[in-house]
Amino acid sequence: MSPSWRDRIEAQVGPESVRLTHRPRGWRPQAPRGIDVPCVAEGPRPAAAVAALADGLARLGVPRAAVSVCLSHRFVRLALVPGGRELRDEAEREAAARHGLRKVVGDEAQQWRVVLDGEAGRGAAVAAGIEPGLFDGLASALSQAQVRGAAIEPLLSVAVRRCRAALAAGPAWLAVAEPGQVVLAALDRGDWQRLRTHRLRAPLAQELPGLLAQAGLVEGLPELRRLVLATQGLPAPAWPEGGDWDVVTVRLDADPVEAAPPPSRGGHA
Repeated sequence: MSPSWRDRIEAQVGPESVRLTHRPRGWRPQAPRGIDVPCVAEGPRPAAAVAALADGLARLGVPRAAVSVCLSHRFVRLALVPGGRELRDEAEREAAARHGLRKVVGDEAQQWRVVLDGEAGRGAAVAAGIEPGLFDGLASALSQAQVRGAAIEPLLSVAVRRCRAALAAGPAWLAVAEPGQVVLAALDRGDWQRLRTHRLRAPLAQELPGLLAQAGLVEGLPELRRLVLATQGLPAPAWPEGGDWDVVTVRLDADPVEAAPPPSRGGHA
């Protein structure tokens, strides 16, 4: 069967729940079907997320579907690697990614699964790292469900892809927000200038203006007033009218889904 005709499943994996959306393919159009499986925190959060993903895939029951897994930034560490896009050798790319992440998480980055974004060219590249146990657990859950894992990627990658047109229009701030934190980056037509993850201690609408003002001063970009705001699991905050900001908002959430009971210890319902 051609991949273009294969059913697709989009999985949004977070520490509280895993949301899966099944998009059927075929001659007759069918509405997407989705479920939201809560993570039962009886142990480490990554293990609970893996169990919820496995349970959700079993409930959907769509073998051989193409699956894309989007990881919450609460499971991912990010770093900018200067000159990273100029590296082509895989060993050099991995070493550069690990070095960049070590500045963020310390020596534990030596044990993490790391990747450097594959876009060639000049300038900085984004390094992403996740705990090896989480990556291996997700891959195992996909294998046991007999689906085809198309990708396991951080929320930032999904946001950049969805916001590509807006980001290509000129220099802009990119804010990728989810419950509890926001990744704030500055880009100039796809070239990364700045990247940092911030924990949210108040509603996004209250914290984001201050974070943007602080970042503008630190990075020497006080005049940059374009914002591409991508949200998942949050309503896009209303931006004050009459200001001098040019704001584009993008919702990254999948289609509305039904709530599923948590994974049972004795197997799938």
